[in-house]
Amino acid sequence: MILGAIESVSSEISDEAIIVSKKEREGKILPDNDSNKPMDAAFLLAQVGGSAETAALVLEEFINQVPLDVGNIENLLTAGDLAAAGKVAHSLKGSSGVFGANQLRQIAADLEMACRGNEAEKANELFAQLKSEAQRCLDFIPELKNSLK
Repeated sequence: MILGAIESVSSEISDEAIIVSKKEREGKILPDNDSNKPMDAAFLLAQVGGSAETAALVLEEFINQVPLDVGNIENLLTAGDLAAAGKVAHSLKGSSGVFGANQLRQIAADLEMACRGNEAEKANELFAQLKSEAQRCLDFIPELKNSLK
């Protein structure tokens, strides 16, 4: 869903910016793994062709979607539907990657694998981590938005 939001606003980005962004995604700019910050502003800007306005738009989608995904995963785990929980975790993994939210992306990936492996106990442990990291990302967004100005 977040990836769709990026695609829908990308029509506002020049062809040159898209080409630059594609090159950056191909390996020139990677998320900052060493930062204590849960999300990487430079990486996010690279994903949207350098447009702070577009970054702010997709951040709004992140703010709206992440709590829904976390809530859905929680409900699905409670219901014992590991397959469906794994699919939502997969989606969250992808959208987290767009924002350079590496820890959230990694936890979502681990949760997805635990769900695929039908490891309910491990999935529940990972969900607690995912919920905490998702909140850390959401709490960081005001600072992230300020750094885009």
